[in-house]
Amino acid sequence: MNTILAIALGGAAGALGRYGVSRLFTDLVHASMQPVATLAVNVIGCGIMGVCFGLMLAGAFHLGDAGRGFLLIGFLGALTTFSSFSLDAFRLMEQGGYGLAFIYVAGSVILSLAAFFAGASLIRLMLGGN
Repeated sequence: MNTILAIALGGAAGALGRYGVSRLFTDLVHASMQPVATLAVNVIGCGIMGVCFGLMLAGAFHLGDAGRGFLLIGFLGALTTFSSFSLDAFRLMEQGGYGLAFIYVAGSVILSLAAFFAGASLIRLMLGGN
């Protein structure tokens, strides 16, 4: 299978999985549970990424380019970008770059939240909203 097609199919499956978990929490429990759904998806996705990465390092899990594209980049990437974020931070720490890993983690969270708030505030200002 073409790697790009595998990533696209995995991405579609991951996005649908994320949507399904979100709907499950909000429909069966309550709409206010959306953050719990996001947390659950992020933790589950990171756990799956960790297991896959550990198995690959141990040589017990062999995927070709298309398989890695489908599972790691496509499915887990769309299910939760936190899985990719966690893998990147782990790799930095594994290479001894603890300071760089800290900067990456803190910077990702702080800058992403700042960008979100800036974008939302800009739109509110432009549209004359609150």
